[in-house]
Amino acid sequence: MDLSNVFSFLTSLSQSEFDSLWNSYNLSTEEIGLMHTSNDLWFDTAEKGYINLMKLLIYIGVDVNIQNDLGNTALHGVSAFGHKDSAELLIKAGADLNIQDNNSYGMTALHWASRYGHKDCVELLIKVGAEVNKQNNDGLTALHNACYYNHKNCAELLINADANVNIQSIRGNTALHCASAFGHKDCVELLIKAGVNVNIQSICGKTALHWTSRFGYKDCVELLIKAGGIDVNIQDSYGMTALHWANIYGHKETVELLIKVGAEVNKQNNNGQTASYFANKYGHKEIATLLEKLIKS
Repeated sequence: MDLSNVFSFLTSLSQSEFDSLWNSYNLSTEEIGLMHTSNDLWFDTAEKGYINLMKLLIYIGVDVNIQNDLGNTALHGVSAFGHKDSAELLIKAGADLNIQDNNSYGMTALHWASRYGHKDCVELLIKVGAEVNKQNNDGLTALHNACYYNHKNCAELLINADANVNIQSIRGNTALHCASAFGHKDCVELLIKAGVNVNIQSICGKTALHWTSRFGYKDCVELLIKAGGIDVNIQDSYGMTALHWANIYGHKETVELLIKVGAEVNKQNNNGQTASYFANKYGHKEIATLLEKLIKS
């Protein structure tokens, strides 16, 4: 028998098709032995969520914590694809919750579940003791991932499990930086309610307000301002304020909002340039006119 064809056939089936064959498929001792050493079959089975085949492989002694060439375990796979039932099976069989893959990411199962927004898997992993503040190779936590990809429901679960909202990545970014840079209003609001420090600066000096002003996400700018205690005139490593960035990209409503709450229109960056300089340089005439009137008044 060509066993590779058998394994290929099994992993190509849908769960219902596999279930219909489960009781009638008789495995020989030779087949069981090869399945025990077939890592490809194990990881394919995990990613597809074939729980009955996983039960068989666990029964015959597969190491549930074995890692593939990228350092991923089966628990990483089922968490990334949202197979909660399979995750429960692996956990009961002794899967290590906090193993990190050994590629460039250093992700845990919780990182992967949060990255793809699988709320049920996130909830399960938290419940059984996954480390919510574990950082990957870039210093990112599961909360960073949830906020970066706008999975508010996952972010909420993590915060309720005492995720630290102020942890900074290697680049100095918090989850708030991630949410603000992409205009994820719901996540920004959630983080603010959880007590995030809105003035934390990254290694290049940027706050969440710098990012959201740069991209013109007015709703997020408003939330950050309403949070209280925000410094609208913080300068990044280039000496740029949020107002500078909003002017470069011509976000008129954001410019007006920042000025309204006290942004300094004459603030100079490291090169002595004001917001007005950028408005004129990039042809944002309405904004330039507005700033000129303020400067003269």
